[in-house]
Amino acid sequence: MLMCLYLMNWFIAMISIYMNHPLAIGASLLAQTILVAMSSGFLFMNFWFSYMLFLIMASGLLVLFIYMTSIASNEKFIIPNKYILMSIFLFITFMFFIIIKMDKYYLSLIFNNYPMFSLLSSKSPSSIMEKFYCSPYMTLTIMLMIYLLFTLVAIVKMIQHSSGSFRQK
Repeated sequence: MLMCLYLMNWFIAMISIYMNHPLAIGASLLAQTILVAMSSGFLFMNFWFSYMLFLIMASGLLVLFIYMTSIASNEKFIIPNKYILMSIFLFITFMFFIIIKMDKYYLSLIFNNYPMFSLLSSKSPSSIMEKFYCSPYMTLTIMLMIYLLFTLVAIVKMIQHSSGSFRQK
C-alpha cells in the first residue's frame, strides 16, 4: 500500500511539472498533500501527524485558491494534447509498477532488500512513535513547539485588532 502511494505521488509530481494554470497546480498540490498525509500515516502507524499536515496544507491551499481565483478568474483552462499523451504514458508506467508490485516474488525481494520495511514490520506502533520523544529528538521537538508558539504570538502582535483588516474599503 505504501509503495502504491509513493508511485501515485510520483505520478502526480511528474504531471504537475508541465502544468501552467494556477488552479491545476493547486489541484495537484492538494492531491499530493492527501497522498503524503496518507503515506506518513501508514509509515508511522499513527494518523495524527498526517492529519495535522493535511489541515495545515489544506488551509494554505484555500488561501492560495481564493487569491488565484480573484486574480485569474476568467482564464481558460485548456489541456494541450502533448500533456494528455505524457500523462497516458506515465499512467501506463504507473500501472506497470503496480503489476510488478502485486507479484509475490518481486514483493518479497523489495521487502527483504530494504531495511526500512523490515524495521517497520517488526516494531509496534508505540515504539515507532518513541523516536519523536527520545533524548536526541526530544529537544528538537520542544524547540519546534516553542518556535511555533513564538511565531503565533509575533503574528498576533503584528496584526493588531485596532488596525483592522488589510482590505481597503
